[in-house]
Amino acid sequence: FLGLQPLYWHQGDGILLVATSAIALARSGKFQATFNPAAWGTLLHYGTTFLNTAYCHEIQRVPAAVTATWHAAEGRLSTEEAPWWPSVDPNLTLECFDTGPVIDAFRAEVEAYRGWYPNPTLLLSGGGDSRLVLALLSEKGCEEALTVRFVDALWSSNVRFARYLGKHFVSRHHWVEADRNFFSSREYWDFLRLHEMSAPAVGLFIPNLFPAVRRHGASAYWDGLMPGIHAFPVVTGDNEDLHAFISRVTQKSETAHVQMAALVFRRPQDIFDGYQSELQRVKQHYANDREEIGRFFVQNRTRNRVSKMPLQVTNAYGAALIPGVSKAVFASILALPVKHRQYHSLYHVIFERHFRKLLACPIISRGEFRTSAHTSAGWRVFASAASAYKNSFVRRGLNRVLPAATQFFHPSKLVDRVVATIDPEHPDLNPDVVRNLQNVQKERWVDTYAKQYLFYWKTWRDMMDCKASTSDAGLFD
Repeated sequence: FLGLQPLYWHQGDGILLVATSAIALARSGKFQATFNPAAWGTLLHYGTTFLNTAYCHEIQRVPAAVTATWHAAEGRLSTEEAPWWPSVDPNLTLECFDTGPVIDAFRAEVEAYRGWYPNPTLLLSGGGDSRLVLALLSEKGCEEALTVRFVDALWSSNVRFARYLGKHFVSRHHWVEADRNFFSSREYWDFLRLHEMSAPAVGLFIPNLFPAVRRHGASAYWDGLMPGIHAFPVVTGDNEDLHAFISRVTQKSETAHVQMAALVFRRPQDIFDGYQSELQRVKQHYANDREEIGRFFVQNRTRNRVSKMPLQVTNAYGAALIPGVSKAVFASILALPVKHRQYHSLYHVIFERHFRKLLACPIISRGEFRTSAHTSAGWRVFASAASAYKNSFVRRGLNRVLPAATQFFHPSKLVDRVVATIDPEHPDLNPDVVRNLQNVQKERWVDTYAKQYLFYWKTWRDMMDCKASTSDAGLFD
């Protein structure tokens, strides 16, 4: 009903092709993928595509909640959509909100999954999403968990909290060391292809789950990446409507790095015009109020970017089990106005009422700590100190006696190496700008950003043209 599971189709010349990946459609040989400037403009401004748009004109994401009929004699497709989203009860507050049906719905999903996979591995972090899954599992026992270990600027809080949870609530807790050179590795290159450029990044931590899952080799994984898409919605301002939210979270076309990135293409104005057209189109699907922000986020960013990590990448090596995305859970949670679900408020009410022991250590999310009356004194002191460390004045003082926290991942070497292999005369590209980027001596921030955008394009273009992996071209040390 949300269309989170990746599914794509191509219609043309009396044929209909359907596949769970865009690459599979391209490999059919039935069409030549042509550059879609509107999709690339949306990627540049918002970090993913809107609605069902894909990076080429010939492929679309299959709409959510659609019934499709292929009329073979006529060689055409007809569709009927039945979009579903629960209504909000404006009178509900956290104090009167009954969390029982929410937990019952979560439990029903967990038990349904367990019927197929008796002992999946939990992907455990120090955040709230995986902790909620752990709380549900701990009622009957969590047999196995997996955590990726890395150093962060908050004194490795995420790892510390995961270690505590594993010690007290998991029978077997496994650790995989994150690779500081991951974004220059063959595994990252594989990730980009498997993920089909849905979340391009050369520094985002989440892709590090991919090699951990691949090496661990379990048959199924409890994925803690998505249960919070409704329980812990994207943070909004008190009086922020949807259009104001979109304006805040999208990059402005007039900024220097966005302008420079668009110039790598032969017709940069098409990038900007296409984005504006897509933006106006997507706005027509939603009312301009605060409650619509969550629906916009789930149906666009979660669906087209976030969900593909478990459902396309993790699923390639072990079934991704995601409690919390059923209609029953959505209907229960989204009746509560968004102002009562932000900042882990609903999470804490759920934990307070049903799983207090899981609040013994803080929750960390997006660099912020959340404690409760059940958090131990030691963890409270730790969270306060780590939060204070974020302040630059405190950090400068502490750095006199403590090692300075550094960026964990080394910069990717792949960007420059891949950009160097690009033919500047490709029809999609602006040859003069590409050559300048290939030969730049003193790189500015805007050049770095444009190179990354060009790197994403090259990765995508090779996939769509079904070229052999560029991994044979000396990209790796």
